[in-house]
Amino acid sequence: MSIIVPVHNHERFVEATIKSFIDQTYNNLELVLVDDGSSDGSLRILRSLEKNCLSRFVRCLILEQSNLGIAAALNRGIAASSGSFLFWLASDDLAEPDAIATLLPELLQDFEIGLACGDADFIDAQGNPITQKCGDEDFRSSLRYYIAQKKDFDLETEFGTYRSFIGPYYMPIGSLVRRTHFLEAGYFDVSYVSEDSELWLRLSKVCRFKLVNRTLCHRRLHETNTHRVLRERVSLDSVRLMLREARYCIDNGLADQWQKCTEERLERHHRFLVKRRKGGADMSYSYPFRKFFRFIKWR
Repeated sequence: MSIIVPVHNHERFVEATIKSFIDQTYNNLELVLVDDGSSDGSLRILRSLEKNCLSRFVRCLILEQSNLGIAAALNRGIAASSGSFLFWLASDDLAEPDAIATLLPELLQDFEIGLACGDADFIDAQGNPITQKCGDEDFRSSLRYYIAQKKDFDLETEFGTYRSFIGPYYMPIGSLVRRTHFLEAGYFDVSYVSEDSELWLRLSKVCRFKLVNRTLCHRRLHETNTHRVLRERVSLDSVRLMLREARYCIDNGLADQWQKCTEERLERHHRFLVKRRKGGADMSYSYPFRKFFRFIKWR
């Protein structure tokens, strides 16, 4: 069983993340830490914890690379790992002590399940529980917060299906993945900063996902989260993903759902760009893209 943690400029949080793995109730673990060119004290903290990690884990690696991005760090860590099951978590998030012990039986009892995960709640930079608002409701559960933005979504039957990913993102953090299914889907695509949502689309084509309806991880929200500092790139990636998936959706009876989702993402990205470029000309794309949709839908 391999735990992979990509680390980049998280000196405030990474020690707590690693300790959450030291405290796991499941014993047969290896830990692979990949410092992705941190410019703060993250690497120093990793080295200071190395002795404790070597005594706790059956194997511990601390790898260093220039700043190539989270996807590249995960790929390197996974390639260097040896476990039949892979668990990765950002270096600012936390896992409950029984996270892995809870998820592993789900994969052991059914080979068709390639990914198992639990829910995650929200915490702030200090580790305090917080909520996120969607409409008039406040949510502590990240899963409930994100699926509140989806329409006609049946959590019991649709969790982890390819169809469910053609729409708002909803996957919790902290997934345990079978290595053979991961390799079948392929490594992370380093051209995406939203590397997990890109992978789930590919992985859902080769295996089933399983949700354990318990809070097993804690997602830390702070001012340097990727979705905040790289908002324009994340928005663009969401459009790129849909355009890439056009042929698969059309061939599998999802053309209408794909078109609706793609139009929504294009409109959201357009509004974001207009807001960023104050006083700029209206960058309207609606008419040409509607012609594009009509053209490819029946190709």
